[in-house]
Amino acid sequence: MSKSEREIKRKLRVFRYTEKVGDISTACRHFGISRQSFYNWKHRLEPTGLYRRTNGSWRGQRRLFLSGGSPSAPPAA
Repeated sequence: MSKSEREIKRKLRVFRYTEKVGDISTACRHFGISRQSFYNWKHRLEPTGLYRRTNGSWRGQRRLFLSGGSPSAPPAA
């Protein structure tokens, strides 16, 4: 199992535990992470539940967001 796979599984454990307890602060204390980290991870989730970022890079994502494009569309000229 690669490092990124372990990180994704850890994040999923955090989200499942949060749903189980119903309190983000308690879950963050339990796993030893900050609430800001939790919200950063939550923000990176797509509606399908899959992570947009798997290789650790957000390169180009901000530009696509600001231009209104999508990752599958070619960049605006």
